[in-house]
Amino acid sequence: MKRSVVGFLLGCGLATPLFGQQKALLPQMIADVNATSDTTVNVTLQAGLRLSGKIRGSFQGVPLIFVRSTGGDLLVSKFDSAEKRYLIIVPPGTYQLGACFELQSGLAQGRIDVPFSDSSPLQVLADTILDVTLTGEATFPISGVVQGLDSISSLSDATVVFSSPDGRRGGTFLLRSDGAYQGRLASGTYHASLTGRIPVGPARQHVLQIFNVGSVVVGGLATTANFSVPATARISGKIGRSGLPEWFSGLTVTASDMSAPAAPANEIRCAVVPATSSFPADPLAGTYQMVVPNNRAHQMLLSAELLEEGKPAGTLEFPHPRPEIKPATSTTYNFDMQLPPRRVAITGRVADPSGRGVANTAVVASSRMLPGTTACFTSTRVQTDADGNYRVSVISGLNYKIEFVPPAPEP
Repeated sequence: MKRSVVGFLLGCGLATPLFGQQKALLPQMIADVNATSDTTVNVTLQAGLRLSGKIRGSFQGVPLIFVRSTGGDLLVSKFDSAEKRYLIIVPPGTYQLGACFELQSGLAQGRIDVPFSDSSPLQVLADTILDVTLTGEATFPISGVVQGLDSISSLSDATVVFSSPDGRRGGTFLLRSDGAYQGRLASGTYHASLTGRIPVGPARQHVLQIFNVGSVVVGGLATTANFSVPATARISGKIGRSGLPEWFSGLTVTASDMSAPAAPANEIRCAVVPATSSFPADPLAGTYQMVVPNNRAHQMLLSAELLEEGKPAGTLEFPHPRPEIKPATSTTYNFDMQLPPRRVAITGRVADPSGRGVANTAVVASSRMLPGTTACFTSTRVQTDADGNYRVSVISGLNYKIEFVPPAPEP
């Protein structure tokens, strides 16, 4: 087993500052855990340093504050919206601070997302207070019409989403019933994409995302950019489910446009890059049908919820046997779910340096090496109890990665 201290998203919350009342502990990851039988993994989390401060500037909502170490590790903050304070738990080292935030724009039906970066190296050798002012960017009006929305039956909540090629800047604007939109964007080149929802039954919706219906350059003056809904194809199929255990639950099929830029490893994209449509399969018939732009390569995936004591606790993903699909017209793609190996238990205790158990630590176990399946991926999440003990039921497999994320102190 390999152990390392890593960075994780610590979440956002609303709370009164509680300086000094909670321990600052670092997340930890243990790799290469073979779980073909019941296994015990204990861990002692190491103490970290607090990097915290006030956030000022022209932002709205909850900004994402993060630091990157000289070794490339990425750690992300917890944010107190009421006090506008952030907190990141870090090991001693030198960092570069950055942020993604929604720019104050006055738009009633849209948002503008931009990055912030402080180029000055930040050395943290003790608890450190650093206030941050998020500087905005000049934005320019953009408006236009998306034609052909009526070609997609029952489409609702339609939006046009702009994203820069590097994913650092973007904007999302609601479309009126006639396809018109208006908003503002920082200067640069953008892909335009479409999103929306199609009701398919009680409490079920087909989420539609069509990446790159056109591009536009913004800067200097007001810009008019019109787009058209591309020709689409309907894909559908059946899901073979015979012999699945009772701890399987809801099934969802996704189709991801392979022309969309993949998120760089260990990077944060400030902009939304919509490229994955999803459809919740019919729970009784085991069927699905969805709309995708035709003649584009897509990667299909079937995901199932894994239950623990009757409640969702994880997922198991099955890729379609075809590495890519490129439908020109309505096409059928069936899934035959592979029966996974049995489940085993990973148990253990999470402690702080004094040996005291750490309650409410998130424990996430994931693996891509499941004997008897092909290219499947599974991930399961639980929390430690009041004494720091945990038990996570996982599919029998090799090379599990187990992440331990302690509860963050309040900013």
